[in-house]
Amino acid sequence: MSGNGGEYTSAEFKKFCKIEGISRHYTTPARADQNEVADQMNMTLCEKAKSMRLNSGLPKEFWAEAINMACYVVNLASPTAMT
Repeated sequence: MSGNGGEYTSAEFKKFCKIEGISRHYTTPARADQNEVADQMNMTLCEKAKSMRLNSGLPKEFWAEAINMACYVVNLASPTAMT
């Protein structure tokens, strides 16, 4: 889920998502409760990635890989992934 604030609504990003087959869902503009969900997930992913990277001893250059793994773990653990 993406916030509807503009950073995820550029034509270039839309094109990238279409090419990669990424399904996008937006929050309703000016709805703090929905935007908070997207912001909280971003914070959760960053915290998990930071923890994994630091505990593994990998340098900062592996930040993108840590974020990808954090996202994978969160999606794997989500109830919808089990169905």
